[in-house]
Amino acid sequence: MSIELDWQIVNEDTDRLEHIAPPSRPRRRWPSRKWLSAIALIAVLCLAAAVTYMAWTYHVNLARARELVQPIAALEAQAIASNDRDLFLALQDPEDSAWRSMQAQRFARLERVGLPEFGWQAMNTCPRVGDITLEPDGARLDVTYHLSVAQPVPGGPTSVTVRVPQFYKSTPSGWVRAMPGPEYWGSTLAYNGKRVAATYWQRDADLLEPLILRIDKMLERVCGPLACPLQPIHIAFENSADTLSHLADSTCEFKVAHTLRFPSPQLLGLPTDTSSCDELYRAVGTQIVQALVSEALDRQLDMPQPAAQIIVQCELAHAGLAGPPLTEQASRAIGAALWAGWSPLRVIPLHSSSSEKDTRPAQSLLPFALTFIEEHFGPGSVARLIPMMTSDTLGQAIQTGMNVDPTTLESAWLTYTLQ
Repeated sequence: MSIELDWQIVNEDTDRLEHIAPPSRPRRRWPSRKWLSAIALIAVLCLAAAVTYMAWTYHVNLARARELVQPIAALEAQAIASNDRDLFLALQDPEDSAWRSMQAQRFARLERVGLPEFGWQAMNTCPRVGDITLEPDGARLDVTYHLSVAQPVPGGPTSVTVRVPQFYKSTPSGWVRAMPGPEYWGSTLAYNGKRVAATYWQRDADLLEPLILRIDKMLERVCGPLACPLQPIHIAFENSADTLSHLADSTCEFKVAHTLRFPSPQLLGLPTDTSSCDELYRAVGTQIVQALVSEALDRQLDMPQPAAQIIVQCELAHAGLAGPPLTEQASRAIGAALWAGWSPLRVIPLHSSSSEKDTRPAQSLLPFALTFIEEHFGPGSVARLIPMMTSDTLGQAIQTGMNVDPTTLESAWLTYTLQ
C-alpha cells in the first residue's frame, strides 16, 4: 500500500508582505505663500530703491552739470558776439592742442558764415540753445542753427536746420568745451556696398546708414558715362578735429586709395527734420561728384574755370543733386561771347593758346556749348567727352568721343544760341 503525498508550498512571507504597508517618505515642505510673497516684495522694494537711487543720482549730477556748464556756454556766446577769440579759446580744453587749433580756426564761423563747404549760408537768426544732458565723461549742450541753401535743387529745401552737440568735460581747472571721449562715439562700423564702402561710428549709425545707401544708388547712375575710379569708393566719417579743420579741402579730392574724408555729423551738425536730412545727402553727394569729376579731369587740363564748373554742374544734374547746369556766370560769359561773335562747335578751343586774343571770344562759348551737348545728346554726354578734353577743339572731342561729325550739329547749335 503506497501513500500519496500532495505537496503544496504556501508562501506565507508573501502574504505577510502584502499586508505590510511600505514606509512613507517624509513630505517636502515648501515655503508658504506668505513667505513667497514676502520674498517677492523685498526684491521689488530693493529694485525700486536701486532705481530711485540711480534716478536721484542722475538728477543730482545733471543739476550740477547744468550749474557748471551753462555759465561756460554763456561765456562762449558772449565771446562770439564780441569777437573775443582769446576769451573763447580760454574756455576750450587746455590739454587738446588739435581741438584748440580747430576752434581757433573756425571761431564764430558757423554763426557768421555757415557751412559754405556744403553750400549752407548763415541767416540773421540767433542760435537756439537747448537743454543739457549727461554723457559719458561729461555733458552735452545742444545748440540749433538755421542756415539757408545757396543753390537749392528745384523743388528742394531752401533752408536747413542742424543741431550741433557741444560737449563739455570737467578738468582740474574747471569745466571746459572739449572733443567727446571714446565712450561717446561707441564702436567703429563699416558698410560695404556695390559702389561705396564707408566707415563711421555707432553714434552716427541711425543718421548715416540711410545716407550711405542713397549715395551707393547715386553712384550707380553717375559711374557709367563718368569714368569713376576703381570701385568701391571709400568714404570715412571721422571724429577728429583735424578733419573738421580741413573741411574745405579734405572733401574735394581723393587723398589716399580713393578715400574721401568727412567730419562726423556730431561735429558738423545733426539735421533735425526730413528735409534737412535730404539737404545733408545733397551736400555730401555734391562733394563726392565734384571729387569724381576732378579725378576724371586728372586736375591737369588747362580748361577755363567756367567750363570746368559746367562739367561739374552737368554731372550734379545727372545725379539729381542740382538744377540745370547753365549758371549765371556762364550766362554772362555767353553774352560776352555772342557780342564778340558766334563760333561753330568745331573751332571752339578747349584750352588757352599762346595767343589769347584769338581764342578768348570763342572759348567763352565753351560752357554754353557743353550745356548744348548735354541737352542735345542726353544726360551723361559731357561725361563721355571728358577723356577727349585733351583735344585742341571741342569739335575734335565730339568727333572722337561720340563719333559724330560736329558740322552736322551747327544748325542746332545756332538755333540753341539764339533762343
